Amino acid sequence: MAETVIRVLTDWAEVESFGAEAWNRLLPERPHRNFFMSFERLSCWWRHDSNCKVPHVMLFEEDGRVIALLPLALCARRKSGLSVRTVEFLGGSTMEFATLPVPESRPDLISLAMDHLIALRSVWDVLWLAELDAEDIATVWLLQEAQRRGLAVDSHITALCPYLPLDRPFEELWSGLFDSKGRNARTRKTRAAEKTPGLEFHHWRPGIDLCATLEQIAALERISWKGQEAVGLFTGAAGAWNSDLIRTYADRGMCDLRWVTIEGQMVSYRVGFIWEKVYCDYNTAYHPEHAKLSLSSVLLLKNIEDLCAAGVRRIEFCRGIQRYKLEWATGLRENRLVRIYNRTARAKLMRGLATAKAAVRGGRSTERPALPIPLKDPLPPWEG
Repeated sequence: MAETVIRVLTDWAEVESFGAEAWNRLLPERPHRNFFMSFERLSCWWRHDSNCKVPHVMLFEEDGRVIALLPLALCARRKSGLSVRTVEFLGGSTMEFATLPVPESRPDLISLAMDHLIALRSVWDVLWLAELDAEDIATVWLLQEAQRRGLAVDSHITALCPYLPLDRPFEELWSGLFDSKGRNARTRKTRAAEKTPGLEFHHWRPGIDLCATLEQIAALERISWKGQEAVGLFTGAAGAWNSDLIRTYADRGMCDLRWVTIEGQMVSYRVGFIWEKVYCDYNTAYHPEHAKLSLSSVLLLKNIEDLCAAGVRRIEFCRGIQRYKLEWATGLRENRLVRIYNRTARAKLMRGLATAKAAVRGGRSTERPALPIPLKDPLPPWEG
């Protein structure tokens, strides 16, 4: 076997020069290539949310050819009053379903990566990997390597992420998702919405003013979340980078943006990204005065029908475990926060604080609800 060499990109210009095509091609298909780790998304994140972070992208090379990568960064955090040096994913806590993107046949690459990080022990305290896919084989390898080296580890579930395989034609999928009561309730909601005076459905296409649409979404979110700007995607600090993200993917034909207007005013929207035949259901909002119309759920139903027709293989419901996602989903994946502690004094102190906090909390629930969960009676206003 050829010798494996790690080359590290430590400047964003170097990452940019590596290129989107080469980067995305190296992301493994288990169970599919991950939108959150795509080059385009991480580029948007870097432009808007990369303060106090330095790229540390490991490229694994054999015979001059890159066979895998680890998209990491060196960061500075302030936790529990301590300044902590961390190694994190590019994308930080904005990730979902994150994986260590190495081939399934190469557990040795995780071992090499840990050797590399141990050699840099003077520059980091905690390997802090948020929203890591708990079921991915590389996560298992990482924990085994940390244990083998005698490093302290803590890990807990941060989210249960619902998903829906689109492995059948829409009519067959629809008939199997809910009982007749559930299907009839959703059909009635759709028909009621379609009969509402002045109501129109919209689907973004090239030629429609995207900037104006995003401004309308931001205005709707301010109403929907009653001024809580930290909650919405397009208000507050996150607004610029999420708008950039949508423009980036819209330019590539990979953004699905739908909205509803009544008498010309936007009253609901739903946005997601189609990448590698997987749809990431990203966010939605609705006007509280029209909650009884369940417009976000109506948009989701129309969206699923179109996605089935387009050959999309799967829907990942991102950003939380709200009830409506559980009603539609047939599977769950666990996201975990994994922290591996270096042997520095600061790391030992952080580990002690984390252990004390966990003891006070009394542990975290890992209960997995049965899917799909029963429909409430009657069907509630939109469930977000």
